[in-house]
Amino acid sequence: MDAAGAASLRSVVHDCLAKHLYEAAAFFADKLVTLSGYAPAEFYTLAQVAHPCPPLRCAALRGS
Repeated sequence: MDAAGAASLRSVVHDCLAKHLYEAAAFFADKLVTLSGYAPAEFYTLAQVAHPCPPLRCAALRGS
């Protein structure tokens, strides 16, 4: 994934978080991690999604 694509998808994740759409944010953050080739910076984005919503945090830690 190129830098512009990653920035665009990261923007979608943050927009979903701002609108309290946690499941959508988790979906897009997971896609961002996968499409970036598991880049550490994108894992940080995924962690930001998991922080405000405990059920998502548990699912992310289980690998679901």
